[in-house]
Amino acid sequence: MKRLTVGAAAFAVAVAGFAVFGTGVKAQDPLFGDAESVEFALAVWEAMEDQKLVGENAIRAFPYVGGPPHGDILVTLESMLSVGGRTATVIVKKNYTLEFATVEDVANNPGQQHDVTVMFRREAGYDDDNHDWFWAKYTADGEILAGPPGPLAGRVYKGLEAGCIACHSNAPGGDMVFINDRHAM
Repeated sequence: MKRLTVGAAAFAVAVAGFAVFGTGVKAQDPLFGDAESVEFALAVWEAMEDQKLVGENAIRAFPYVGGPPHGDILVTLESMLSVGGRTATVIVKKNYTLEFATVEDVANNPGQQHDVTVMFRREAGYDDDNHDWFWAKYTADGEILAGPPGPLAGRVYKGLEAGCIACHSNAPGGDMVFINDRHAM
């Protein structure tokens, strides 16, 4: 299983800093980067690799022109994924931010430098405010990326005016998904 590669200081800041984020979030409810979210994100990556959604032998899908914050060229896959005995929807977005990259470049060399953002539908009650989506961001090799204040795994930037949840709350259909409205409740 892959290990997280952020320093202990960043993790300590993440754990200590949860209470400052967002309104309506209780201090005892970590938003993201806590040990449980990190372990779950590692399990999600392993399951995605097993299903060939990520990694060296990943399924190939046609890239398309994207934009901030994900990247200039994107590849998106949606599937059902089993993690910890629960099967649910996963949306995998490979984000290519290479300067001057074209759709053809990515189609011909999908392994080139990119990161991976993931939404996985957790069990009811995980985050009712945000349709129970779990968020994570990885390197192409499955290491969890860190941003202020720590590992990007869990309820990433919940309650803020910017970030994963804030942006996806504007998705058509009210389901936090931009590529379709299948997940509207």
